[in-house]
Amino acid sequence: MEQYDFDLNEMLEYYLSKFNGSSIKGNENESYQMMFYSSHNYGKLIKIESSGAGAIISVKCIEHIEAGYYCMEGDLKIDSSDWKTFQSMIYEFNYWTENQIEINTGYLDGSGFLLEGNRPEATNCGKKNYNLTVRGNPEYDKIAALCEEIIVFEDMMRPLEWNNN
Repeated sequence: MEQYDFDLNEMLEYYLSKFNGSSIKGNENESYQMMFYSSHNYGKLIKIESSGAGAIISVKCIEHIEAGYYCMEGDLKIDSSDWKTFQSMIYEFNYWTENQIEINTGYLDGSGFLLEGNRPEATNCGKKNYNLTVRGNPEYDKIAALCEEIIVFEDMMRPLEWNNN
């Protein structure tokens, strides 16, 4: 396993501070939180949390108009079938078993994904109930692809009137 000279939890706290966010570790409900952040100081945080008959998606943004990066903030509810679709994505891309850290070096500027997952019910089965993955300057791998899919999923769930604001 490759060694890195940073603490994963410190990295999480650093990027969460950019979005005024907080960790989902220990949440009572199954939840996932994905952050995309660029070295040019723009990005998006998407949090998806189970809630009764579906889930709530929350989006926070750091826009960069000059770089052409626009983002819509807000919260929206999705139904249980969309939540199940999202959960299927998590498992299809092997989120709970893939390597935690993949950093591709040699880039002058970069971007990265952090994906945090919390599933408290997994403790009952003796499985991992919390996970944090990092992809720096991602080239193709399952976690980077999953993060891209989460961005597409959030965009598809957004109501039309939210897109027009």
